[in-house]
Amino acid sequence: MNSIKRLESLIHRLVFGMVCLAATVSAQSTLSLDVGKATYTINKELYGGLLENLWRDIYTGLYVGTSSSVPNINGMRKDVIAAFKECGVTTLSWPGGCAAEKYNWKDGIGPKSSRPGGDMVNGMGTNEYFQLCDSVGSAPNITANTSSLSAAGMTAWLNYIDSLYPNKLKYWKMGNEPWGGCGTTISITTYINRYNQYKAAIPSRLAGKFARIADGGTGDYLYSPTWIDSLLKCEMGSIEGVTLHYYGAFPPGASIDFPENEYYDRVNNVAWKLNSKLAIYDSIMAKYDPDFKIGLMVDEWGAWYSNVPNKDYTQNSCRDAVIASINLNMFNNRCRRIKMACVAQPVNIIHPLVLTQNPETNLIVKTPTLYVYKMYKVHQLAKMVPESLSTSFNRNIPIISSSASVDSTGKLHVSLCNTHATSPHTVTITLKNAPAYNTCTGTIINGPSYTSYNDFGQPEKVNIQNFTDAALNGDKVTVTMPAHSVVTLELTPATATGKSFEKPRTLWSVRSLPGGAISIQSSAKEESRISLTLFDIDGRTVIASEKVTVKPGANSFIWQKGTRSLCTGIYILNINDGKRTVSERIALSR
Repeated sequence: MNSIKRLESLIHRLVFGMVCLAATVSAQSTLSLDVGKATYTINKELYGGLLENLWRDIYTGLYVGTSSSVPNINGMRKDVIAAFKECGVTTLSWPGGCAAEKYNWKDGIGPKSSRPGGDMVNGMGTNEYFQLCDSVGSAPNITANTSSLSAAGMTAWLNYIDSLYPNKLKYWKMGNEPWGGCGTTISITTYINRYNQYKAAIPSRLAGKFARIADGGTGDYLYSPTWIDSLLKCEMGSIEGVTLHYYGAFPPGASIDFPENEYYDRVNNVAWKLNSKLAIYDSIMAKYDPDFKIGLMVDEWGAWYSNVPNKDYTQNSCRDAVIASINLNMFNNRCRRIKMACVAQPVNIIHPLVLTQNPETNLIVKTPTLYVYKMYKVHQLAKMVPESLSTSFNRNIPIISSSASVDSTGKLHVSLCNTHATSPHTVTITLKNAPAYNTCTGTIINGPSYTSYNDFGQPEKVNIQNFTDAALNGDKVTVTMPAHSVVTLELTPATATGKSFEKPRTLWSVRSLPGGAISIQSSAKEESRISLTLFDIDGRTVIASEKVTVKPGANSFIWQKGTRSLCTGIYILNINDGKRTVSERIALSR
């Protein structure tokens, strides 16, 4: 135990120290991406959700019953299902966390009228769950009750599933928080004995058809690495994954209208501090599994607020988008070890993707976290790009968080988060061992304030917008991010799909004029608003972004804002029309 505590302390100091050391190098942040070494695939199930019969997550949230006036599929809201598909929820853990330890699967089968409690108590059963997974396109992920379900009962449930949904089940977790998180506290020795009983109860014909998941302890208030160490020591070869739950404990805090100090407290505790926990678990797992055959499943994570003004749902702000971005970046970067992760919960409570009203209406709210999931869909099944990030700290939190991947067409996607509540920040990205990229486009999630959120009957304040403050110059990209924002860039190489790169429909011709002016000719077919930024040959901004309106048809205009004062030399002009960025090299003379 003492050796594990010393290891935890050492890793935390190393993680903290490396970034602090990097912070002394530059006031701005630098990110180096080794594109040529993209090797490990980001499993799509890193983008999951914990669906639990808790408060309004399932009943009166996702599930409104078959008699509801809200459009539904077998009682499940069509608009919520569509939202899950839109943002790319790739696995749904069910029947929940603590709720799973009380669940009797037989209560959720058969005619709904005969189920205990009726439709709004047990209407969401095994059949409905598999129908939901099929509708969303998510991987079935079931937690079996190890508190009261017998081994024979578990065998019967698996047989029932296999008879109706053969080869559909992907994850089978045995027990949830037996160490004390759900009111039942047992020792690791007792849990291992139970796990072996349930493992033996899996029908032999189903061996290898789904991943067996064991409870790996918690990274939270009862955090004890000795649990997972003992588990792996005894169960190597009989598990494919171990879990980690993390909410950053539960200090007082409001979900909306919070002060700046609470913004940083939650970002620090719910997001940044998780990094050291992941490092500890990874190091322990590496002792027993150096080949990364066993996955770490972070199947519960999120910001859990004690002060929720509307008891029907938990609002979700720009702060929660920042937290989600940091966590997903960490999961992406650790994709060799982390194989599955689930935000808790996807509807209405804790850290939701979607909000619904009670009594139900046809309205839903898409939260800032939903838009982070949607923005990050590009990383699913892509190859993670190794990175080296040098960033400064603010209130003990790294200002920039990042991850990157290369998809099957060769496109590079870079996701960045500016964690600072009130200040913009510039990041210079260097691309190593990378192809030549023709275009750089971007999207951003942000709001007027770090407390901004979306609400019923109101225009959205936080969603995905085009982002234009990124400039591509050879093997460098310069990005200026607003405060509390999340950005994803897409860089397209000339041979992204194995074919010759097609030039954008809006073409630009650039030439220098005597005296340092620049002539820009456009063949745009419709009026557009473009942004012009000038960089020197080393990628430094020499003329900040200026907006210019371009008339349709072949026409040219002269741009000379500040150019006459520049020294003779080679410069890079970036032209962004809101959809793409085109970089043109130009020689200016005085």
